[in-house]
Amino acid sequence: MPSSLDSAVFELDYVLDRKDLRDYESYSWSRSRVYVGLVHALFCLMLVAFGLLVPFLMHQTVLFFGLDWPPQLNLLYVVGAAASLFFGYQTVKSRYGNLMNAVKSNDHDDLGFDEQLALGKRHLTVSQSNIAIRSPAGETVREWSGVKSIETAGDLILIYSDVGFVIPRRAFSSDGELQTFVSAVTEWHARAGDAD
Repeated sequence: MPSSLDSAVFELDYVLDRKDLRDYESYSWSRSRVYVGLVHALFCLMLVAFGLLVPFLMHQTVLFFGLDWPPQLNLLYVVGAAASLFFGYQTVKSRYGNLMNAVKSNDHDDLGFDEQLALGKRHLTVSQSNIAIRSPAGETVREWSGVKSIETAGDLILIYSDVGFVIPRRAFSSDGELQTFVSAVTEWHARAGDAD
């Protein structure tokens, strides 16, 4: 079904600056497997500490009030502490290994910015068939079927393929133009996905 956006062509001229680059890197880091792996590893360490601390505090509370500590609870304390250490160690080791693999593969940097090439003037042309950008590094053209995702991150529009297109909000003359652009590229990307 034809849309009013089918004949639209967006042409934008803008300058990508260091703030845009920092904002992109910050967003990219926060959504990455590295960040998620780090948070999960820290959570596992907290569970290990909790697993060791609770039985210890129970034991100390019983001793503080001068109550009898049944010998069977000593075994429970030792087994619980050992299980907490063993499973916690295995989980942290596994997560730390995944974290290091993600860092080594540079998985948190989808665009692979070279700062000198990333900064400067851009001319972006977007149509129903493709997205093209001209920069100091040259020209890059991608069809919508090659686009992985479109995301909004603060003042940036990020279009991911095997390369990335970073478009700052200030490239648009109004919020209405920005919304029309986002609607159009989202629709074109969805259609390309449906066609595959």
